[in-house]
Amino acid sequence: MPKKMKIYVVHHSHTDIGYTERQEKIERYHLDFIKQAIDMIHQGRAPEWEGFRWTCENTWQVEYFMNSANQVYINNFKKYVQSGEIDVSGNYLNMTELVDQAVLNQKLEEGLERTESLVVR
Repeated sequence: MPKKMKIYVVHHSHTDIGYTERQEKIERYHLDFIKQAIDMIHQGRAPEWEGFRWTCENTWQVEYFMNSANQVYINNFKKYVQSGEIDVSGNYLNMTELVDQAVLNQKLEEGLERTESLVVR
């Protein structure tokens, strides 16, 4: 009999700016993706949603969300980050190997600062 395996599904949205759509459209998509995740967590306390988590693949989408969403969504976002129901990657964007070290370090530092600002100590 084969060994049982546990499979984890990570809910997130992949960010391809300018590859699949114009940047303005991608911004709106990601704003909506995060709002949908918040709504699912907020309203989805039903058994079939037990264990649902959302991962923001990069801080670029979080930055746009924080500058565009209303205060209710922002407050819920922070609450769910703090509870571990929403996770934020420290990556600013999916950079290519063409980015230089200084830019990469700066963007990673900014991402870390943004993520840390969401967590109450």
